[in-house]
Amino acid sequence: MMRFFRWGYIVPRLAILITLVCVSEFASGWLVKSAIRSAGEPALGARIDIARSKASLLHSHVSLRGLQIANPDEPMTNRVEADAVELDLDGAALLRKRGVVTHGVIRGLQFGTSRAKSGELPDADDPSTESAGKAPWEISGLADAAGDRAKQWLDNLGDRFTGDMQEQFESPKLARSLRDKWPAKYAELAATAEAIRNDAQQLKEQVSEARKNPLRNAAYLKSVPTRVSVLESKLRQLYTDVEALPGLVEADRQAVAAARLHDEQLVRETLAVDNLDAASLSAYLLGEELAGPMNQLVGWLRWARQMAPARVNQMAAPERSRGVDVLFAGVRPRPDLLIETLELSGATRLGGRPVALSGQLTNVTSHPAIHGEPVRLTLNTTGAIPLRVQATIDRTGPIARDELLADCEGLIIPATKLGGDKWLGLSVAASPASLNISIQLDGDQLTGDVQLVQHTVDVTPLGDLQQASGINAAAVAPLRDALASNLKKLPTIATRVDLAGTLDEPEFNLWSNLGPAVAQAMESALQNTIDTQTDRLLAASRAEVDEQLAKLDGELAAAQAKLQPALAGPADAIKQVAAELTGGNPFRQLGRMPGIDGLLK
Repeated sequence: MMRFFRWGYIVPRLAILITLVCVSEFASGWLVKSAIRSAGEPALGARIDIARSKASLLHSHVSLRGLQIANPDEPMTNRVEADAVELDLDGAALLRKRGVVTHGVIRGLQFGTSRAKSGELPDADDPSTESAGKAPWEISGLADAAGDRAKQWLDNLGDRFTGDMQEQFESPKLARSLRDKWPAKYAELAATAEAIRNDAQQLKEQVSEARKNPLRNAAYLKSVPTRVSVLESKLRQLYTDVEALPGLVEADRQAVAAARLHDEQLVRETLAVDNLDAASLSAYLLGEELAGPMNQLVGWLRWARQMAPARVNQMAAPERSRGVDVLFAGVRPRPDLLIETLELSGATRLGGRPVALSGQLTNVTSHPAIHGEPVRLTLNTTGAIPLRVQATIDRTGPIARDELLADCEGLIIPATKLGGDKWLGLSVAASPASLNISIQLDGDQLTGDVQLVQHTVDVTPLGDLQQASGINAAAVAPLRDALASNLKKLPTIATRVDLAGTLDEPEFNLWSNLGPAVAQAMESALQNTIDTQTDRLLAASRAEVDEQLAKLDGELAAAQAKLQPALAGPADAIKQVAAELTGGNPFRQLGRMPGIDGLLK
């Protein structure tokens, strides 16, 4: 029987086959690792690290350890990390040069972990992205224009309360000017009366001297009546000016009263503020806080599109160089690469708390048009924070369609500071919340929303508002107290971010009930604060004006007391000139001059 076997022919060939199998068992792991990196890194734009890899053709099994896929936008962070990947392959498909994973397991799955080495590829097209610290499509805040309007409104509010408005008041300036004006005017009239009296006294002495020699001084004595008439005219003008004094003083007092009304109007117009737009206030308080999570969400959507490009027409079955596949009835064509089921397990953090993660990924293929089923992902967390994520990546039709749904109840939002410390900042204590995400991608068009509802919230204004703002403490205290009181009545904070645009140019629209609640509290408190500030400023102005006018009354009384005898002197001196000239009073019109007693009443 042994003669029927040609051992010289069989043994060498059997040895070669055994050698090839052994070599393939040891080399296939390296080949799988190399294939994953060479195909995956250019597609993802970031490094793929695998600590160890092992593949067995005999057992149709692939095993990977220490898988790390870097984040191209943050090269020192991993997008995904897994401790172990176990894949069971379809042996029959392998013989037909197709990779079909019938079942797989990924354990130790984590997201956003740090890397020891940069995950940037050596030949990256734009290395400046890392140095800039921000991807070109990212935004720094939500509704920036609306947030800027709120900041401008708050800055204007501070300017209204911190400015020295009393320097602009007219009534105190006018009252101070009257104190300089009228005593000087009275002193001027008294000096004029004194000058007339001195001129009359000098004329009397000259007339007395001339009468000693009337013949020699006849021409001079003849001019004396004219000189007396001039003095009399000056005296009458002086009387006229004195008679006008009460009316002029009263007119100035009325001007002070009018200036008071102008100052009151100035205060109210200066302190008046436009109603704050609630949407702008929501953007101011929440925009920067939500910008990071929304950018991360868009980053994950972009990564999913890198994994499964939207140009589905490029995923059709490859053309064969030769041969024809003949499919029998009831037999469907199969793609070259297909992962039927992947069981997922790992951990992540929600609201700063670690949670266990499990899920399943199905229908991952290189040719979805052939397979005819979309990729489906489900993720669930267990423990205190239940989260359910469902994602669908559909490349089976002419338009790429993606959908992401997520629901999370019992999420704990950590304590947060919202807004700014200068004018308006809010402290929100840690609170339970619910999160709902619904996002769709049809082609390049992004739609959907993210809704967050925080329950049993405790919101208070920041304690350093007064010191940081520089506003008068008496003025800002009612504002802060009313704001705190109204925010205590806020049972929940509901926030919704609507998404639109594209992944390259995402658009966000923010709505929250926090903005309207704060705006209502601000408007109510502001009116009380404005009234208080107005009363304080006007009271200080009135006190100063009343003090100046009271001093003016005292100074006018003293000036009148000095002016009354001063007015009597010129008239007496003129009469003495007439008496010296004629021995009587030839200027009867002097007797018709008004008495000085009534001039200063």
